[in-house]
Amino acid sequence: MYHLLPCVNKPLRYIGNELGSIHKDWEHTPVKTVICYPDLYEIGMSYLGLRILYHLLNSRTDTLCERVFAPYSDMEAGLRNNNLPLMSLESNAPIKNFDCLGFSLQHELLYSNVLNILHLSGIPLHREDRSQADPLVIAGGLCALNPAPLSPFFDCLIIGEAEPVLPKFIELLKEKYNLSRVELLQELSKLPGLYVPGISHSAKKVAYSTLLGDNFPSQWVVPFIEITQDVLVIEIARGCTRGCRFCSPGIVARPYKERDIKSIMELITNGVKKTGYNNVSLLSLSASDHSQFIDIVKRVKKMNLNLSLPSLLGSSLTPDLAALIKKGGITLAPEAGTDRLREKINKSITEEEVLNSCELAASHKFTHIKLYYMLGLPGETEQDIDGIIDLTTRISNIMRGKQINITLSPFVPKPHTPFQWEAQEHPNQIERKIKYIKSRLRKSNIKISYPNLLAHLIEGVCARGDSKIAQVIEQAWQLGAKFDSWGDQFNFEFWERAFEKVGIDPYSYLEPRNSSLVWEMIDVGVSKEFLATEHKKATRTADCRIQGCYKCGACENPHPIPICQETAPEIIYGRSKKIKPLNKTKIKVRVKFEKAENLRFLGHLDLVRAITRAIVRTNLPIAYSEGFNKRPQIAFSPPLPFGITSKEEYFDIEFSSPPTDDIKGHLNRTLPIGIKVLEATNLWQKTPSLDENLKYCQYKIENIEVSNEQIQTFLSKTEVLCRELNIRPYILNIEREDNLLTLNMKISKVKPWWVIEYLLGIDEPQALQFKIERTKYL
Repeated sequence: MYHLLPCVNKPLRYIGNELGSIHKDWEHTPVKTVICYPDLYEIGMSYLGLRILYHLLNSRTDTLCERVFAPYSDMEAGLRNNNLPLMSLESNAPIKNFDCLGFSLQHELLYSNVLNILHLSGIPLHREDRSQADPLVIAGGLCALNPAPLSPFFDCLIIGEAEPVLPKFIELLKEKYNLSRVELLQELSKLPGLYVPGISHSAKKVAYSTLLGDNFPSQWVVPFIEITQDVLVIEIARGCTRGCRFCSPGIVARPYKERDIKSIMELITNGVKKTGYNNVSLLSLSASDHSQFIDIVKRVKKMNLNLSLPSLLGSSLTPDLAALIKKGGITLAPEAGTDRLREKINKSITEEEVLNSCELAASHKFTHIKLYYMLGLPGETEQDIDGIIDLTTRISNIMRGKQINITLSPFVPKPHTPFQWEAQEHPNQIERKIKYIKSRLRKSNIKISYPNLLAHLIEGVCARGDSKIAQVIEQAWQLGAKFDSWGDQFNFEFWERAFEKVGIDPYSYLEPRNSSLVWEMIDVGVSKEFLATEHKKATRTADCRIQGCYKCGACENPHPIPICQETAPEIIYGRSKKIKPLNKTKIKVRVKFEKAENLRFLGHLDLVRAITRAIVRTNLPIAYSEGFNKRPQIAFSPPLPFGITSKEEYFDIEFSSPPTDDIKGHLNRTLPIGIKVLEATNLWQKTPSLDENLKYCQYKIENIEVSNEQIQTFLSKTEVLCRELNIRPYILNIEREDNLLTLNMKISKVKPWWVIEYLLGIDEPQALQFKIERTKYL
């Protein structure tokens, strides 16, 4: 597969070997599992659940766990054209060779990718067509809670949390070759928390009553490329007791449990030490509801770390919290435009609380606010749409011209929620509302975004779909559907034709449901009676952590954890006096390093990120920039072109106090394999910068057949056009010795492989197949 990498976008999606990745002995490990988030690497590696499963499975001596993600269309084409199967990141083993392939399904627009991954792996799409040699194909996540549209494709589904299911599941998987496939599935159907299509009649959710420290990753995989959530993610709580009637995670993740502050700080300290991240995100459905939330934020800020906070309730921004965040932006989720509709959907915030939070944000010089609204909610009227406009206008006035980013999302009724019986509004009606809101909110500082409404139609159909929708999913995939959650990839025509072929009207699935539901065989712990009672209500149900237990069924022995209600200090308006830091003499060191073949496709920004995090992991006294987002003071030599190795690269780093004599050793112990420090030299304060020093460099190109005549012809020209640019002035000299080409050139935007393209008359992917190395600066 390596020869395909020069031909694809972001090749580092496919090479693995990141810092923290785990490689086990394939031959001597009894159980071989591979886990998949069926989207691009950047999305899947941002999902904490996948990291937890990777840690849990690899912590067992009898199990290895590797990763695979959905290849983008360029890599998929390369695999298919070369008759190559989809392979895992860690060992490059074909997915078909594993004992178990596990999918994490967090939303319905991933379904077509699942089928594409199965097909690329050479695994039959239908469970009934799989043989003893095929891996068990399983799935977990929110989507598993409606098995009907998934049943033909999966051997079993995990209902609830995977952590308590895995030990017994792995023990049974060891018996894979002692039992027939049917016998193994029958045994699996007896385990709590597993639903086996064709065998199970029902299944009940399983969950731990506490957040166990052993179940959180102790060793983090640090991606080479920037991922969607490129921060250290710490789960501080799981579940929610606020009971928003549209929210599936808030219902099915009950009972609520939170991690104590001591464990949280230990996880953050250990995570920063092992990853080099300087940005921490506190993960929870409602982070500010943690009983020690303010204390956690205070402690994180004292650690000189940047803090990412999730969406906040309108009432969550207190003067104390605003003073800690200081500036930047915040995200608020009013969901609806009026207090009446917020009562109906059980969103426990008021307009006054939202506006108070915005007043705080404005007084603390926040630069922007992001607002989330839903359209098409049950009971919504024209007054509620006008309420979105009025509330946003008032917020804009409070923020005095600062940026307001609005996201408008269609309401999609989900299984196991109080609104599971409600209708989903037609995309045309949602579009009309969006146009109306946009026409009324024309201020330059207000930006409105919204997803593809037809994609949300598919999401809604699949969310509450029956077994017939499985046929639609398969037909849509056969027609070309994949990456349906990506705006530039989603094609409604594939789905429209699939509905026609199966003979289904998709809009009929948007209608209200009666009491009989196709997912009733799944028990998520919260009783149907409780959901029905909540469905009928038009007023708010107070949080059970404040009001007391409502006997929803999720908790066997309710022990309410109080919501954080810390009193905040009085707000101080105006600018505080700036204290000028003392001038300290900083120590500058110049580091020479090499970049090896295995990191050939590591781009410059990714290289900078990898080295910066490695430096942070050394615990050396790095000097940081002043200001809100503090950054290590590091300057790099001119960018190394993509796809090229190097024997001589540099970066300058400043220290706030004298570092250890063994800087080279400290760095080499924390750098990823493929980056090696060769020298570390102290500099005078007035030493010229790297950009000033480094103007010319030398490249060597191996195994290239080019004649001296071709070289001389090139050098004799005064103009050599490549990409509408005359590259000849940038080339100092070209020399050949056998099949080794030496190229001396100015450091500029001109790439060395452009010379190869011109000399050999080939295109860029072919030129990048040659091994090119920067050997030295001149």
